[in-house]
Amino acid sequence: MIKSRCIIGKPDGETGAFVILKDLQGKTHRVYTGVAIVTSGEACESIVDYADVAMRALTDGEIHNYIKTGEPFDKAGAYAIQNYGALLINRVEGDYHTVVGLPITRVYAALKRMGVINGVI
Repeated sequence: MIKSRCIIGKPDGETGAFVILKDLQGKTHRVYTGVAIVTSGEACESIVDYADVAMRALTDGEIHNYIKTGEPFDKAGAYAIQNYGALLINRVEGDYHTVVGLPITRVYAALKRMGVINGVI
């Protein structure tokens, strides 16, 4: 896992995407996501979740080819695990949906607890 603690935002262009992906490749990093649910009755619940993502070792050519897909530019961490970026990842420890950006199972459970939904299943 990358030892330094920092927030990796969206890249500022091709060079920024390359620098981020070059730093992440061959390492494991932690992805956090947060959700706040507020009902009209002012009930509130917040959820913070994380998953550890192991990115495989990449060549500079692979990084450049991935950047050409256009995916890195609107994604924190410069990759989209749900699209071509899945090819960059060896392993996810934790909820895959947390990496995508919404821990669905935890949100579902919170909505049930709050009485917002009765439950689909």
